[in-house]
Amino acid sequence: MRRHGNKELSDERVLGSGDFVEKIIKEADEQFKYQFSKKEKRKRVRFRITTKLFSEYGIPIAEIARNTGVSISAVLKMVNKSIHK
Repeated sequence: MRRHGNKELSDERVLGSGDFVEKIIKEADEQFKYQFSKKEKRKRVRFRITTKLFSEYGIPIAEIARNTGVSISAVLKMVNKSIHK
């Protein structure tokens, strides 16, 4: 597990060299960052759509929840957040 005083990320007998493990971890980190940024973008867009539908068009919260795929509670939180800015 230790090579020349450096700690390896894994047992070489199981996953291969530390270089392989480092490469896999780096790829996983990049994938996580990409997915996280997409999730954040969707969250912001859903917030804007929800608050606009409620405040400008007067669409009921339950209908907004059904059509945006979130709970009524989540829509209420978004609306309250936009009101109390």
